[in-house]
Amino acid sequence: MIGRIAHYTADAVLISTVLAGVKRHTGYTPNADPNAPNPIPFVSGPNASKYFGHYLGVGEYVYDHTVAYAHKSPYFKQTNPALNLAEGAGHVAEKLREEGMKKGGQWFWGSGGGGAEGKGK
Repeated sequence: MIGRIAHYTADAVLISTVLAGVKRHTGYTPNADPNAPNPIPFVSGPNASKYFGHYLGVGEYVYDHTVAYAHKSPYFKQTNPALNLAEGAGHVAEKLREEGMKKGGQWFWGSGGGGAEGKGK
């Protein structure tokens, strides 16, 4: 019985933490305002709305502490998603160039080499 309660509590905290992450990165949050046009059905009363706000606050607390731990920990490193995309695109372009060379040098523009230097040949 205690194990089941602990399991459900951990699940609830994880869901709340995910919602906090969504809020921090996108600005979207569950509609807990009972006066709004489309509120969450189970958050219709003022007490339920208050407790739901506390529930979301627990997720933000856990999220903040997780980010702080990751910032201080040597096991995490900060990456820039835009740089990762650029590096990935360069890697894909290089692989395409290599495959084009293996197939007789014909790449996208019908000449060897590809890229700007291959357009005029």
